[in-house]
Amino acid sequence: MKSKPIVLIAFLEQDNLGIGYVGSVLHNQGLEVYILDFRLGKQTILDRLKAINPIVVGFSVIFQHFIDDYKDLIKFLRSNGIDCHFTAGGHYPSLRYEQLLNLIPELDSVVLFEGEITFLELVQALQDEQEWQNIAGLAYHHKGRTLANQLRPLEPDIDQFPPPLRQPLRELAFGKKFATILAGRGCIYNCSFCSIHEFYSQPPGPLKRVRRPEMVVKEIELLNKQKDCSVFMFQDDDFPITYNKGKWLNDFLHHLDESKLSEKVMWKINCRTDEIHSESLRRMKDHGLFLVYLGIESGTDEGLRQMNKHITAETNLKAAQWIKDQNIEFDYGYMLFDPESTFEKIRANLDFLDKLVGDGSSPVTFCKMMPYAGTKVEKQLISENRLFGEVGAEDYKFYDPRIDKLYDVMVASFEEWIGSHSGMLNLARWVRHFLMVYRYYFKSTPKFEELVKETKHTIAKSNHTFTDTTHELVDLCINNSDKMDNGKFSEIQNRVQSMHKSYYQKLEQVIENLNAIERQPIR
Repeated sequence: MKSKPIVLIAFLEQDNLGIGYVGSVLHNQGLEVYILDFRLGKQTILDRLKAINPIVVGFSVIFQHFIDDYKDLIKFLRSNGIDCHFTAGGHYPSLRYEQLLNLIPELDSVVLFEGEITFLELVQALQDEQEWQNIAGLAYHHKGRTLANQLRPLEPDIDQFPPPLRQPLRELAFGKKFATILAGRGCIYNCSFCSIHEFYSQPPGPLKRVRRPEMVVKEIELLNKQKDCSVFMFQDDDFPITYNKGKWLNDFLHHLDESKLSEKVMWKINCRTDEIHSESLRRMKDHGLFLVYLGIESGTDEGLRQMNKHITAETNLKAAQWIKDQNIEFDYGYMLFDPESTFEKIRANLDFLDKLVGDGSSPVTFCKMMPYAGTKVEKQLISENRLFGEVGAEDYKFYDPRIDKLYDVMVASFEEWIGSHSGMLNLARWVRHFLMVYRYYFKSTPKFEELVKETKHTIAKSNHTFTDTTHELVDLCINNSDKMDNGKFSEIQNRVQSMHKSYYQKLEQVIENLNAIERQPIR
């Protein structure tokens, strides 16, 4: 009897490598796999499922704040006749499977932690009409109780899995396609705000597993030859720069040379600031590194201690400077607000931002530390009775209610700037991508260098607008504690929106002018 297809539903703004690996393991067994973008909308997904008639639908819940949206989708699908097995996986489902199964009773099961083999065995049992409830790594409801089977050990050799299934590759800039890729899984660090350590520490097995460098390069080479892919975005939580005392990196760069890829491809990594130095950056740049994402998070030593980062603010600044000195670009994570926020800490963090990106080397960004499932921050807030909100959307108030006001006003003022796909932060990052791709693959011209300077100048001005405005908002919240001047806040918001529009238009013009330059390939 012919096997019925499997559908995987995931957020696909970028490649979802977790779903990609699950899909490739299924596909390698001769099974028919469809991957649908969660953003298609309920009706379109319903229509696709009716046409495909799958035996199981797997929902990848990789972002905790989308849980209500997944709940609505799953309820909608059930109420409209989709009666096959529904399962879910991801960080939150694994760490909070009981809450998720109670919140979404339409789910039949949850795949706990790494799901390739668990999901395959579930599909095989369903195809053969066999019992699935005893499969290792599954949780489910049974007679009013939530049961969780023995956890499946983490896969020690990720290279045993076939390369992940991918959606059609998209263009980054100037016809150059990009793909996401992994050098390994897991993280040995235990930052207070991050659930990754908890996710990988519960099942048996090592917290971090790194692929063989030759296999990583082989995947890059295949994507380059078969899909004309030129840009690779490593999605590792912590790229293995220092793994095995730097031997992994040495071997990786050696295999890039052997495959003659060092002059063909560009790549981006995520890492800690205490894992890089000037020499390693120079060597990586010589082999195609163009962008580093740094987990900076805080600009004060006190904040970094509270986050359990084991890094100082000076280390963060030094790493950023080394990156700038090598003419490599960087982005970063930054939590201007956390459960211990005071006005003094916020001011110090703003001053740090001026030092870090006041030169326009990267666009300013900020967020609030959120109490994700399984984190030390979540546990702390629970112990202090400060956690509130619906399941999957928990939040907290600051000790000083004036800071709650500051945060709310900042979100209202900078929502489009920081949080929107059509905002300054996102556009600034894309403009820099355009410039980086151009510089790597095409001959520089005086006009191009003018656009580089213009971009950096615009980003610098916008960054100072952000920090200066936030200092102004801090002053207002401190000095108007008894009676908040909402009229003044509205005036600032209107000013921010006007400045945002101006900066945005300047960067749009940069892209337009960049596309108009005649390009002479050098690679």
